[in-house]
Amino acid sequence: MSLTPGIPLTTFRLIPPRSAGEVHLQRANLMRDFARFLAVGWENRLPAGVDVLSDLPFRGKLGSSLRQRLEKMRDELPVRFKPVVLDVLKSLPEIEALPWVLTHGDFVSDNIMVEPPLPSSSSESYRNRSTGHWPGSLRGLIDWAESEYLPFGICLYGAEELLGQTVRTWDPTAKEEKSRFAYYPSAGDLRRLFWHEMEVAVPPLARDKELRGTVEQARLLGILLWHGFAFDDGAIDRVVEEGRDRDEVQRLDMFLFGTDERGTDERGMTERGMTGSGGGGGGEKGVGDGAKGKGKEKAAVDVSEKGKGKEREVSKGQKFLRRMSSMISL
Repeated sequence: MSLTPGIPLTTFRLIPPRSAGEVHLQRANLMRDFARFLAVGWENRLPAGVDVLSDLPFRGKLGSSLRQRLEKMRDELPVRFKPVVLDVLKSLPEIEALPWVLTHGDFVSDNIMVEPPLPSSSSESYRNRSTGHWPGSLRGLIDWAESEYLPFGICLYGAEELLGQTVRTWDPTAKEEKSRFAYYPSAGDLRRLFWHEMEVAVPPLARDKELRGTVEQARLLGILLWHGFAFDDGAIDRVVEEGRDRDEVQRLDMFLFGTDERGTDERGMTERGMTGSGGGGGGEKGVGDGAKGKGKEKAAVDVSEKGKGKEREVSKGQKFLRRMSSMISL
C-alpha cells in the first residue's frame, strides 16, 4: 500500500510564507491543480449508455435522493436561501442529465494533501527540484469513504474552500471569539484563474454556454448538499439550523451570497437572498472579494498577504498573481 504524498493543507497553512509573492503563487498553483483534478473526473465520466438513476452499482446515497434533499432544504432552510434552492430545483433535470463522475465526499483542508514548503535554509526559489512540485501544489486527496458518482459540476463545491479559510472573529457583544469563513482578498483573481483552467482542461465548457450554465447550477447544488445538511455522527439527513449549526449556515451565506452580513429583519434577508443568489453562483464574478465580517478579526491560521519581509499592498499582489499565473508550468 502506498501513502498519498504531501502534508494536509491545514498544516501547510500554519507555516509562515517567505514572501507575499510566494503566497499568491501557492494559491494560484492549488487552484490550477484542483481544476485539472476535476478534469480527470470528466475524462473518466460514466459512459453515456449507463442509466445512473436506476443502475444500482452507480447509485449512491446522495445521487439517488437529489430531489428529495432539495425539497427538504426548500422547506427547512432559513428563508433567505429558498430562492437559490428553488432555482436549482428548476434546473435539476438538466443537472441530472450531465455526465456522472466520481466525486469526493469531504473536500476539506484536512483531506487535501499538498507539497510541503521548502526548508528555510533552501537556496531554491520556488519549485522543489527533488520532487518536481511547487510548494502548496496538490498532491492528492485522502478519505474517499463517502465518495460516489454524481453529476459533473457538483464537485465544484470544493473550489470555495480554496478561495479562503477559517478565521477567528471577536464578538464584542458576546465578548468571545467566534470562527467564520472569510475569502482571501485575491479570491476574485483566483476564481477567474480556476475557470480559465477548467475551460482549457474541459473544452466543452468554453464552447457550450448551456453546458457551462448547467455546470454552474450543479456547483450551487454541491454547495447546498455539503453545507445545507448537518453531519450528525455519519447521518446526513438533518437540514442545518440557524444558531445550532452556525458554521455551516455562515458558509452557505458566504458561498451563495458572498457575504454573511445580514439585516435584522427576515424580510430584508429574503430580499438579499433573491438579489444575491446570482452573485454567489457566478463563476466569473469573484464572490467574496472584500467581504468582511463585523468586529475585529485575527486569523486562525495565516491568511495574510505578507511573509517575513515588508507587507505588500493587495493590489500589487493581485498584479503579481495575474503575471505569474501565465508563467506557472506544473
